[in-house]
Amino acid sequence: MLEAYDMVTKMIFPVLAAVAAIGAGTFFLVGKDKPEPQNIVANTAEAQIVGTEFSLLDHTGKRVTEKDYKGKYLLIYFGYTNCPEICPINLASISDAMDKFGSLADEIIPLFVTIDPKRDSVEQIAEYIPMFSDRIIGLTGTPEELDQMAAGYRVFYEAYINKERGEGFVDFNHSSLTFLVGRDGKYLTHFPDGVEPETIVSTTKRMIKLLEPELLKPELTN
Repeated sequence: MLEAYDMVTKMIFPVLAAVAAIGAGTFFLVGKDKPEPQNIVANTAEAQIVGTEFSLLDHTGKRVTEKDYKGKYLLIYFGYTNCPEICPINLASISDAMDKFGSLADEIIPLFVTIDPKRDSVEQIAEYIPMFSDRIIGLTGTPEELDQMAAGYRVFYEAYINKERGEGFVDFNHSSLTFLVGRDGKYLTHFPDGVEPETIVSTTKRMIKLLEPELLKPELTN
């Protein structure tokens, strides 16, 4: 299946790139809670998102790599469990989208990748993830391991002290995008901060229809 999939992606990737550029708009959306957010806007073509190999711990404590998820579509979101607003909103959208996918959800794995490994242990993420969906897999690791994965998706994040939440409390200013990745581990498109679950579903189905039209039953293509 993956061999045929690879042939299709090579033929239609320019189409996918165009859809991504038109549909996603601004590439980086920074956290709203940083006092002086930086200007880090870039478009999809300039960013050259390639994804990356990775080796991280999932929220059950198992060491996983990108190979464990090959053959599935991925929805990847980078955030942290102490995120007050942005991350919960986007994780809730991903969770709702997974419910709306119906049987197609079996072909999609949502990943939550922490940018705060110092606080987001396996145990912490294991408590956090069920608040949204038992379908989401949480990933953590060393700062170096997480930096590598974030760099592959051109994800920006920066720690700062937020005194409004307590003396010395660390918050993060970060890109808040949800990435759609193909069965071969290659980037397909991304969704902006606050995306509606219906948009995730409809755009993902359009992508899959281009790559694997036989996968979608007629009633699922709308």
